[in-house]
Order: sequence, then C-alpha cells, then structure tokens
Amino acid sequence: MKKQGQGVIVNNGSDWSVVAGKNAFPYIMSKGAVGMMTKAMALDYARENIRVNAVCPGDTFVDRWIEKGYFEGSDPVTIEEAIKESSAYIPMGRFGKPGRDRQSCVILASDDSTFVTGHLLLVDGGNTAQ
Repeated sequence: MKKQGQGVIVNNGSDWSVVAGKNAFPYIMSKGAVGMMTKAMALDYARENIRVNAVCPGDTFVDRWIEKGYFEGSDPVTIEEAIKESSAYIPMGRFGKPGRDRQSCVILASDDSTFVTGHLLLVDGGNTAQ
C-alpha cells in the first residue's frame, strides 16, 4: 500500500469495541483492542494515504443460535416469538442479519469515503446510542 501510494483497510470490530458488558471480558477486550488498533493505525498511515476504519456490527442473528439451543425452553413457545422478545432491547427492535455489514465495508472502502479514517462504523440498530 505504501509502495502504490494509497490503500484501504477495513477491520472487523463489534459494538463492544466501544462499550462494555457483563460476563464477556475476553470478547470485549479483544474487540476493544480492534477499535484502538484501528484508530492507531489510521494515525500511523494517514500521511501515506492509507485509510484504516472498522465496521462494528451489533448482535446479528445466526442459525447456529438455534442449533446451539439458545432459545430452547423459551416462553413464548415459538422460536420466532422468542427471537423477537430477545431482540426487544435493541432500539430498532430486531437483530442484524448476516452479511448486511458487507455494505458498510464497501462504503468505507469506496472512493466516496476518501476523507474517512480512524472511524468505527457502528452497525448495531442503535444499541450503543442508549
């Protein structure tokens, strides 16, 4: 990237790159490190015209949650109702969907973001705004 005089790095963070929570110390520590690494690298490489940002998704529903039985024994009875009830704490009232943060990566990597570096783009349904 230095040799070609430009570049873009998009790291994978989490909404827990900027906030903490209970009972998740190792995860929070690692994602917090991704956030600070992103900012430090952005400062280190800005003059080289290398932009460094991170996409930080919030809770994203994945099929393995059902496979691992996260909603077994839930009341209400159906999985769909349990998922809706579980996501109620998110301001938008739903979990993210896999792959949706891809669009955020494309935006950060595109020429439309040539003056964006050191940014942690939260894609979390408003969760960290609370």
